[in-house]
Amino acid sequence: MKIFVSYRRDDTRDLAGRVADRLRRHSRLRDVFFDVSSIEAGSSFMADINRAMTRDPVCLVMIGNAWRGERTDGTSRLDDPGDIVRSEVAGALASGLRVIPVLAGGVSMPKADSLPEPLRPLATLNAVALRHESFDQDMDRLIDAILRRRRDGAVTRWLADRPAMAAAIWALGGVAGALVALIVIAILHKALTGRPLEDSLGGSEPVWMLIAAAVVAGLLVGFWRGRRPL
Repeated sequence: MKIFVSYRRDDTRDLAGRVADRLRRHSRLRDVFFDVSSIEAGSSFMADINRAMTRDPVCLVMIGNAWRGERTDGTSRLDDPGDIVRSEVAGALASGLRVIPVLAGGVSMPKADSLPEPLRPLATLNAVALRHESFDQDMDRLIDAILRRRRDGAVTRWLADRPAMAAAIWALGGVAGALVALIVIAILHKALTGRPLEDSLGGSEPVWMLIAAAVVAGLLVGFWRGRRPL
């Protein structure tokens, strides 16, 4: 999944960088556009931003105490149509990207009437709070929101972040399930016919072939299920 991080450098530069680094460590969220590290020297700043906005389905809007860019004359940088942050957020809202406001340091969500017209839909969106003292837990919630994941238990989230481990565990579970199913079939067969399954199949070789087929099937089904996103 591709993610665009919008922030004001005078406001949440350090936190935005920390968020981008954490997202890139996630197996499903490694493609993060963060201007400092994503724009190459000599590239057009606004052209790269506009290009990223067309490819990234999720836009994180980092909002701190200085996000509006207040000026001494009572206006703000957000009031300027040429402000980069305003252009990023307005573009994301207008293009239908999924926008998630991220509130830094205990700030409140801005009210619609305090925002310029193109940014007012931002005030209606659910936000995720990021606090220094609970950063890891808050980032877990943000990642869940990006992935549209329910707040499942710790084990489920741990496995969701480690798809290879999840696939291996599900594969072993599939094998165990297949073996249990064979045991149940053998017990029922003997109860109904009075004969062991080996006699009905004509020897031990067909039984071992059945066991091998069941193990392989359980392994493949379990592995396939484990590779699916949780």
